[in-house]
Amino acid sequence: MRMLLTLLLTAVTLCALNPPSITDIQAKQRPGTRIVDITFNVLDNDSKQLCLMFYGSSDCGRNWNVELKHLEGDTGLISPGEGKKIVWYAETDYPDQFSASFRIQIHARDRFCPSAKDEGMVYIPDGKYVIGQNSGNMDEYCMDHYEYPNKRDSLPRVFVNFLEAESLCNLAGKTLCTEKQWEVACRGKAGRRFPYGEGYDAKKCNTESDSISPIGVNTECESPLNIFDLSGNVLEWVAPEPVGPGSATNGYEVIDYRLLKGGNFFLGARYAPCTSSQREPTHYANSHTGFRCCFAFK
Repeated sequence: MRMLLTLLLTAVTLCALNPPSITDIQAKQRPGTRIVDITFNVLDNDSKQLCLMFYGSSDCGRNWNVELKHLEGDTGLISPGEGKKIVWYAETDYPDQFSASFRIQIHARDRFCPSAKDEGMVYIPDGKYVIGQNSGNMDEYCMDHYEYPNKRDSLPRVFVNFLEAESLCNLAGKTLCTEKQWEVACRGKAGRRFPYGEGYDAKKCNTESDSISPIGVNTECESPLNIFDLSGNVLEWVAPEPVGPGSATNGYEVIDYRLLKGGNFFLGARYAPCTSSQREPTHYANSHTGFRCCFAFK
């Protein structure tokens, strides 16, 4: 069997968002294994705590389509300094593959999502994403890991209309996710059709059952950005994109209808894709309408 990373590491490129800065990066595969040791320095003159994120590309950086999840060492929240070390279990994240065009990207940031005594939020970096049929730039933002109330083992909040969903997010110091924020979180950089991949799989998400699942149960219904249940379980209200000041409420046009995305536990494949939606009156609420919250940096 060929070694997975023999050529990968000769072609690796690691880069960082500035500030902070990442320097002196070294990556080396352990002989006879598919484990990669990565060392680097990360510097920031005005922050005591940083967050690191890792992304992989199998096509020279055109698409960041490999999730680097199985990492140990100086990842997540760390303090700045020299001699940082990461162990990447490449076989788990990139099984039975070999590429001379692989790239790894390290992002370091000193901005953090707000805490609201729940399961926390996922930071989504700015950049170019597939939105609808086109690619577009998105500003950085945060999204709840799960459907509201974003607490594992609870049931999602239902019988919520659009205005109630918007109000509950605001009370938590957040905002109702916009349609673009929701879709980017579902599709990721590669623009997947479903949060888990290109083909529909009724076993991954709760899309063909007779009841709503508790939060956190559908462990395989995960998007590339580590957000759960964006397909199935409950329909989720989304806010329209802001249109600026004027005759508007909360910065967008006043209309009597809004969109729900993600399908629910019984609608099946038709409404399960990340791009699907249905239009309902703002007062619409039933046993399978829910939502989740986002946070936009000023």
